[in-house]
Amino acid sequence: MRTEWSRRLRGVAIPSAASVLAVGLVVATYPRISYTFDEPAHIAAGMEWLDQGTYTYEEQHPPLGRVPLAIGPYLLGSRSHGYENIWDEGRAIFQDSPAPVDRVVAASRAGVLPFLILAIFLTWWLGSIAFSPAAGGVAAFLLALQPVFLGHAGIATTDFIGAATLLVAAFFIIRWLRQPSVKNAAWLGAGVAVALMGKMSAILFVPVTFAAAALPVLLSTPSRRAFFDSARGRMIRMIVATVAATFVVIWAGYRFSFGQIVDPADMPYEALDAIVGAEGTLHDVAYRVVSAPVPAFEFLIGVRQLFEHNASGRKSYLLGEVGSSGWPHFFTVALLVKTPIPFLLLMLGGYVAAIGQLRKKYRWEICAIALIPLFILASAIPARINAGFRYAIGVYPFFAIMAGAGAIALSGWLKQRRVGMALVAILLAVQLGGV
Repeated sequence: MRTEWSRRLRGVAIPSAASVLAVGLVVATYPRISYTFDEPAHIAAGMEWLDQGTYTYEEQHPPLGRVPLAIGPYLLGSRSHGYENIWDEGRAIFQDSPAPVDRVVAASRAGVLPFLILAIFLTWWLGSIAFSPAAGGVAAFLLALQPVFLGHAGIATTDFIGAATLLVAAFFIIRWLRQPSVKNAAWLGAGVAVALMGKMSAILFVPVTFAAAALPVLLSTPSRRAFFDSARGRMIRMIVATVAATFVVIWAGYRFSFGQIVDPADMPYEALDAIVGAEGTLHDVAYRVVSAPVPAFEFLIGVRQLFEHNASGRKSYLLGEVGSSGWPHFFTVALLVKTPIPFLLLMLGGYVAAIGQLRKKYRWEICAIALIPLFILASAIPARINAGFRYAIGVYPFFAIMAGAGAIALSGWLKQRRVGMALVAILLAVQLGGV
């Protein structure tokens, strides 16, 4: 028993150390970076949920991506000010707080740290089950040294939380595929809801993540047979449990709200003017609520706003060009430009190692981890919102796992094992130097 506990503690020590490293690197940036353009808006919406019990400022970003950012300022004494404009409200929360503004900004950014730790631990776990505990451990440290990932973990916006909650959904998807049961199906629904409540882009990324994880199971006769043998007689109950859990968690995230979605064109001018306010825009309040019985109506409004936003596009820049319609290669180019070369080399080695392992013995978990980030990037090709790679940073935990597998494989490929380990150490050192 003592040996088993010692082994478990040694395993947990690795992602714990990686988390301490990552948190330290992120917190060190707080005094050096003033609050960014959109941080106040996210804090304003989260504060409204905490202080007023409503969520009406802007529904395109769900509460889970914003409320954690407002908890720190709330504990410091900040409260809602009642401004109609979300930007004025956010600036007032920062600047009119009982605490100094730098403390309020740091407290809001600290709301991201639990999600950073969660992402590192899930990356370690997924890497351990797909490849090996050693690969999972290296993956945890590689993620903790990933500059783009850490950069977004250091500001109070929804992008990092969206990436971490997508990883939560992937965790429960893989867990259910490994052990299909009603209980795990309910957890799957909860995980999907958490991702949807973290960032609205999960509407696209969760289905492709599920497809990437399920495809290797379905394509392998033994894996497919084992899954359906375990799921036999329970599929309908599992579907019901998944849908029910998804619905309940999302509804709870909106405080079990009710309302009626109304097209602004059908609203009286006086009512519309009162909602829009002096400085608001019609886009910000499109399909606002008047009354009646739709549960979690804010979520439905947010979905519609997201599709409208994507249809209208957003001005962005790529390789000397400025446009509003997006580019099919935007996220691929951004990935290659923003990711350190050592990470890319180890990641490529991981894919080579995965192919080698699959030739010896087929394991669908390896295929799932390898395919998920590729499916996510492919699904983003038609996107017209190309305002930065931040929308796709959810690929980094999976690429970190592949890089971790590449590091372990590289240390054993060369005839002199010490030479391979030294080469891996050099690559990791270069990666650390770039943080």
